[in-house]
Amino acid sequence: MSDQHGSSPDRPSGSLSPLARRIIVTLAAGLVTYAVTNLVKQPQIWSITLSVFLGGVTLVTQVLLEFEKRVENMEILQRSQYRSINKVVEDGFSSVNEATQLLGAVGASALDLPVVTGLLDNAIKLGPALPELVRAVAQSEVTSTSQFLKQLSDGDATYDGEDRDWLLNLARNVTATIDATSTATIDGNGSGFDEGFWVNDLGLRYLEAQAKAVQRGVVVRRIFILDRPDVATDPDFLYICRAQAAVNIQVRRLDPDMVPPTLKSSLFDFILFDRAISYEVTPAARISGGVRPSIVNTRLILRAEHLAERSSRFEEMWAASQAVE
Repeated sequence: MSDQHGSSPDRPSGSLSPLARRIIVTLAAGLVTYAVTNLVKQPQIWSITLSVFLGGVTLVTQVLLEFEKRVENMEILQRSQYRSINKVVEDGFSSVNEATQLLGAVGASALDLPVVTGLLDNAIKLGPALPELVRAVAQSEVTSTSQFLKQLSDGDATYDGEDRDWLLNLARNVTATIDATSTATIDGNGSGFDEGFWVNDLGLRYLEAQAKAVQRGVVVRRIFILDRPDVATDPDFLYICRAQAAVNIQVRRLDPDMVPPTLKSSLFDFILFDRAISYEVTPAARISGGVRPSIVNTRLILRAEHLAERSSRFEEMWAASQAVE
């Protein structure tokens, strides 16, 4: 848009436009030619013809030079746009390639593809309007799941404190065997099995999951490791054993005097699921008698040599134990 003096915002005030410059240069070339021809006493018709001809040549030359400059500018602009478009395309193909590689890797994973893609789909549904607290909680859960999968791939997953979900999920998904030990230190009150794990909510849900596993054909064996001979006749202990036997869990007890010498100094709770995962807990020190110790951490161990050792240990204790009457 021009102002009231006819100047353009694209050039300094008072400067000539390209068209005006071309006209002035053309006229100047024609006038110079006309003056020179008159000085050398050329006929008037030649003076005018040469003036017009050289003026035209000058005009065409200016147009061609300006056209060439515009073509060069256009080429520079096109090269810049080409680089920009090429970068966008390369970035796009790179993203597609990464996504394709990721999906290919997921397809090669032991996890079902719909489960993983379902997680991604549900994450996408959490739009930008999500409250900050909800976003933080969701991100924390996804991060926790990611770390858990990483730990499983390393062969050893740890949960701080007493786990609930791992134990129930393992019992609900086991396909062949559950070989477990149970001590009063972890599953009882420290001196017996009354008022302990087997009578609380988690213990009852775990027992229910094991009963359903037995119905699927899973063989469940449990050894109660006794720290005192009189526990074998304790009514609460017998009630727990009979409740498990009632759902076809094979139950045995290992009295203190029946513990193999090689195991006397290392009796602890562990559960082998399908002999592929060892579920183990670490108890905290008991402050006072009669109080069940808290759990420091829970571990899932998948290392082959560890599983072989636990399986051998269980078979040795099973052979030394006896049925509960």
